[in-house]
Amino acid sequence: MEYLDKDGPFILHSLGVDNIVRFPAMLERKGNVKLHDTIQTLPRSHTIMKSSKLTIEVWKQSQPSVAERGPGYLISGQKHTVETYNSLLSNEERINVAKDGCLRNNIKTRSTAQSVVSMEYKFIFQLIPKVGSKFWKELFDGVAQKCGKMQGVIHCANRSLTEYTRVLFVRHPLERLVSCYYDKFHILSKPSLFFENLYGDTILKIRNSDPENNHTQNEFGRLNVTFKEFVQLVISNGLNRMPKSEHWLPQYLITSICNGNLNFIGHMEHLDQDGPFVLHLLGVDNLLKFPAMHQRKGNDKLIETIKTLPKHLMEQIVEYYRLDFEILGYNRS
Repeated sequence: MEYLDKDGPFILHSLGVDNIVRFPAMLERKGNVKLHDTIQTLPRSHTIMKSSKLTIEVWKQSQPSVAERGPGYLISGQKHTVETYNSLLSNEERINVAKDGCLRNNIKTRSTAQSVVSMEYKFIFQLIPKVGSKFWKELFDGVAQKCGKMQGVIHCANRSLTEYTRVLFVRHPLERLVSCYYDKFHILSKPSLFFENLYGDTILKIRNSDPENNHTQNEFGRLNVTFKEFVQLVISNGLNRMPKSEHWLPQYLITSICNGNLNFIGHMEHLDQDGPFVLHLLGVDNLLKFPAMHQRKGNDKLIETIKTLPKHLMEQIVEYYRLDFEILGYNRS
């Protein structure tokens, strides 16, 4: 109905009766104005997640029409462009994809991720390591408080969680893996010595068992872990929870994405669109300004780093993250 002045004539043309039936001129729609006027009479807290659907509907009015989005829009995140991307419809697709993937694989998980929680604005924002968790914590500072696992979230919320809008951002599994390597294990990263001490024995076993590996410690006694060795470490540990393994464990495993209780699933690859949308959805866009995003280089780094893996390891790590690809809506190719 919102686009009746455009969709009506198109339907008559499609039916082949536009030479017989003339579509009447439409008066200016006042429904959206009435919606906004009515919403203004509510306390702000009531317009957030007692009515997240209503908030989404308001946002929908400012988004491109189906005709403007063009063909092939609802192809999982990878093929969207800035011109055709729509956060609202992408979210609907992701929630359905996640629901189908979790049901198909009979998965239910309990979130072990940290969250930021706002009692005033009634939202829970789950944080996945290496998916912008530090960025979100800093952005919401003063609006929401950081909480631990689900028990901590219940304590922070101090009421029924059903009243809260639940948000989660995810990331391409291999891009997140590459980011974890450069941030935690690469010799130039600050935490690398800590992670070498934590996993040094396992890394040395991997290194010594590989006949093709001629990599040795550097002159300062540092292991100088390669990406290939890091991938072998991840695969060898499987889905077991190890110290700090939440930085690389599959995202479906450490979040509540398979519990079907999320209102919004964002993709880091579309942060510049999904970020402002989510602030609007949570009712804090008048308090927080979403910063301008620099050009993303994650995909370039992913391609460059992944090339260093032999084919058999590439196949194994893609299989390791198979359910992340399936549930989070990413292409494996």
